[in-house]
Amino acid sequence: MTGWSVGLIKLLFFTTLTGSVFVLGWHVVRRILERLGFAETLYGLLRLTAVLFLLPVMFAAAYMLKWEVRAWGGVFFLYSSLILKVCRWIGAVWGLGAVGMTVFYFRCAWKQRQESHFMFECETEVRSLFRQICGEMNIDSRKVKLYQTYRGRVPYLQGCICPAVVLPAGCHYSQEQLRVIFVHELTHYRQGDHWTGLIMTLVLIVHFFNPLAWHLRTLEKRWSEYICDKKSYGMAGGVKIYFETVLAAAEQAGRNGALRYQVSGRKSDVYERVMYMKTYINQKRGSRRIVMLLCAIWLFGSGISAYALSVEAGAGYRDLYYDTVVDIEEVPGPQPVYTEYHDSGFGENIQAEEGATDAITRSMSTFNWSLAGNEAKYTAEVYAAEGESILVSVKFNPDNQNMRMGIMTSTGNRRYIVGSGYISYKFDIRESGYYRVFVENMNDVTVEVEGSFIV
Repeated sequence: MTGWSVGLIKLLFFTTLTGSVFVLGWHVVRRILERLGFAETLYGLLRLTAVLFLLPVMFAAAYMLKWEVRAWGGVFFLYSSLILKVCRWIGAVWGLGAVGMTVFYFRCAWKQRQESHFMFECETEVRSLFRQICGEMNIDSRKVKLYQTYRGRVPYLQGCICPAVVLPAGCHYSQEQLRVIFVHELTHYRQGDHWTGLIMTLVLIVHFFNPLAWHLRTLEKRWSEYICDKKSYGMAGGVKIYFETVLAAAEQAGRNGALRYQVSGRKSDVYERVMYMKTYINQKRGSRRIVMLLCAIWLFGSGISAYALSVEAGAGYRDLYYDTVVDIEEVPGPQPVYTEYHDSGFGENIQAEEGATDAITRSMSTFNWSLAGNEAKYTAEVYAAEGESILVSVKFNPDNQNMRMGIMTSTGNRRYIVGSGYISYKFDIRESGYYRVFVENMNDVTVEVEGSFIV
């Protein structure tokens, strides 16, 4: 458990790198998809990007598919004392930031919950119109509540589990305006923007340090309004009455933009939405095949880019690990000279079996064995690339019995040294492949073995 901070920092690095690459990839295909008239597809890609900020896809692949073995020499999940110390400090700073963001959003949620005590039901004719529009949009009116409050300045949609459309009390809207408001907010509900907002909140809590995560939040809010406008104006009565209502709400609210999904925000935002609608309202859609091809290019291009950057970052970490582990952990001084022996397997009188090991990482394990006379035990296979080494350290009790300690290939070829007491030896790897560490007791007495190895 001592290296949990190292794993946390690497997990954050992988997820923030993946999400950032996909955000940049989104900008690459944005213009083309806009011109083809597939704004809804763009918004869907933004949502998927938000999810990728939270799913540790690259980290899991590095661990499960042995990227760390092939690309980084098996050291990506190892750490030196210096790396551990730095990661603990970074983890502490990140933890404070994440806690701060969590407290901020909980305060916002608590404030909204407190304000819900001041909500009350709307007039009968307003509720009837709301239920009518829910029916037209195939939405169960029992799942979305309707309230009004004196504490609100613009209509808005709130809540995920118990969503509600909230109207500002005291504002006398016409039937046409109410229809615009209800269609707009229910469109947000139907396309799941309230859940997308929750996902974005989690993204910002985890990746508050990443400017591209904040940029993604801005894009998501902007495009959720673009898509909502495109889907709403027809059912709401047309572009003219739709944006007249939106602009009136913006003027009424002033520069109040604290609410998550509301009919309006700042006036400049509304004008931007009007210009967007003016550009794309009569746009003809392009070929769906081209759109599917572009989405595939975005997905695979961004994925490959994220993988390539991960490999480069992992290679940099490998160099850092070797530099720090040498500078900090190696103890200078004369080393015992051992003779290295070679053979093709255990002798006929040796009882050999796989022993239990405690895996610290994918490339480092410890073991504690009790070896009877003429008994040998070996570890599970571990990958080592040509040019690397396997450092094996073993302590024997009693310490006056000569023992064999070494490595063997999957075909049974062995390299070993002979010694007693305490042995530490580095086996240089001449051919990439899978290897096992073994200890052999050639004596008649039982020997307790305590050891470890690292690739």
